[in-house]
Amino acid sequence: MRHLAILALDVEGVLVSNGVSQFPRSGLATFLDSCRALADDMVLFTSCNPVVVAGLQQTLVQEGAAPAWFADLAILYSPDGVKDLTRLGQPLDRVAIMDDQPTTPVEQRHRWIPVVKWESPYAADDALAKASVALRDFLVAVGD
Repeated sequence: MRHLAILALDVEGVLVSNGVSQFPRSGLATFLDSCRALADDMVLFTSCNPVVVAGLQQTLVQEGAAPAWFADLAILYSPDGVKDLTRLGQPLDRVAIMDDQPTTPVEQRHRWIPVVKWESPYAADDALAKASVALRDFLVAVGD
């Protein structure tokens, strides 16, 4: 199975409810650890204010909803909502993004791993467990 150089994660609707309420999604810590095992590095790629995201990182760690290393992940801010994977500084075949929306440029969509959007009323779900499987399947499919 291939190992990614960088895995980009969307924040709102994937890891947490949104930038205001910031409820952690069910299984967040386990999901993050499974992602970390499959990527050399991870970043948060978001259109949410980076100051808000940095505070969110600290809060999730303090509350035990995310592992300690989560607080140190770099934040890539995309104010226009387009998440261009070339900003990760790696060849495209060594990166991927997990997002609830196809936010990458069209020619990069083959590096997008969809995650079901978490929406109100923010009930417990198994979407992050399924996303972990989708990431593994993606890595098997792209091979070496």
